[in-house]
Formats: sequence, C-alpha cells, structure tokens
Amino acid sequence: NSLKKMSLLGSSARSDSLGSLTVHACAVARTASEGCATAGFHCRLPGSVGAKLQQAMSSTIIKSFSCDKPFSDESRINGESITVHCIHSKELLFLVCTLSDYPKRVVFGSGHNLEAAEKGLLPQLANEIFDLVGLDLSFAADDGIKTAKLSSRALQAMERVCADYEAPAKYDSVSSVQAQVDDVRDIMQQNVQNLLQNQDQLTELQRKAEATRTYAGAFSKAATVARREVQWKDHKVRLFIGVGAFSLVALILWWLFS
Repeated sequence: NSLKKMSLLGSSARSDSLGSLTVHACAVARTASEGCATAGFHCRLPGSVGAKLQQAMSSTIIKSFSCDKPFSDESRINGESITVHCIHSKELLFLVCTLSDYPKRVVFGSGHNLEAAEKGLLPQLANEIFDLVGLDLSFAADDGIKTAKLSSRALQAMERVCADYEAPAKYDSVSSVQAQVDDVRDIMQQNVQNLLQNQDQLTELQRKAEATRTYAGAFSKAATVARREVQWKDHKVRLFIGVGAFSLVALILWWLFS
C-alpha cells in the first residue's frame, strides 16, 4: 500500500509533521466518467497525516471533473495549510500536494499547458510516470474514487521527482533570490541584535563608570574632611605644647629674678 510507504529512496525515519517537507504527496488519476476515477497515490508522510493527504487529493480529483484547466486547491491538515495542485494531460490527471507557500510557478512550470511546460514539478512528474501507470489505472471505477496499487517503479519515480523538487529555489530564480534575501535579512537581524546587545553592555558600563565616579567623589570629599580634621587636631596639640612651654619658661624666669 503506497499510503503506508514513506520515502522509497531515503530514510524510513521520516517525521509525520507537514513542516518537515515542502512536497508532501503526489497522485495520478484516470477519470472514467463524471464522478468516477481510478487513482494511484504516493504519500511521503506516514500514518494519519498520509491518510489525510490522500483524502485531500481525492477531494481535488472530484473537483477536477468540472474544471479542465490547471488549478490549486487550498486545504488544512492538523491546523497547517497545504495546497493540492492539479493539471490534466491527455486522459490522465496529475496532482501534487505542497506547503501553501510553495511557488506555483515551480509546480506548473513556465508553459501554458502540461505539454508545453518546462522545468515544473507536475510536468516532470507526468514525464517520469506517464508510461509507468497505464496498466495500473486501466480498471475503471464504477462510482467515486477507486484506489489503484501502483508499481514499485512508478512509486520510485514519483518519490524521485518529489524529492528533487523539495528545494524550489533550485528551479526558480525568484525563490533563489528570495532565499538569498532571507539569508541577508537573517544576517542583518543578527547584526542588529548584536548591536543592541553591545549597546546594552555599553550602557551598563557607562552606568557602572558613573557610579564609580560618584563613589570616587564621595570618597575624595570624605578624605578631604578627614585630612582637615587631622590637621586641626595637630595644630591644637602644637598650640597647647607652645603655650605650656612658654608658661614654663616664664615661671622659671620669674622664680630666678624674684
């Protein structure tokens, strides 16, 4: 069952979070009549998330019955926005599920239709698996969406295309420039944060320097007062000694000449 398969080319320890991938799933369907289709799915995320992705793509297949032009169908899974993109090619319908902000110009390519498009996820998917799914989708559904089991070669090709388009910037100059702008923005934000941090540190140093100057001024004033008190005490002692010596000399002279 392709729903239970994770990456056929990569590690089997893939997270079931939608945010862990930009391309979540893809599918190919053959519409038999109004309201009937046979579809093969490849979900790159396991468990209940993979089941919900398949349900979202099935809903898009039903909507495609009334629209033969390429379109994108918005949906939400576990609170996260996703988009199912859909395009017709001859008797087949190709779908891919991506994050909502995945560039549509990368999904659909540069042409006006699937045959004329170049360098697009869906054109590449159609080119890779068109000849691999004919027999798998040959049994028409009587009613609703019938799930077909795709061959291992088809599933591997689907996974290979999805994995190759995980980084849209590789195929989109706008996304590439945007990625570079994001890198520069991150660097500038980091520089601003460092500047603000340095400014905070400088402010703290200025505050400490001001406090030190205040303490130094107070200490200088206290030292000046203490020095004056000591000098005044020294002057008083010298004055008392002088007065006492003079009195003693005067007393001796009076005694001698009296």
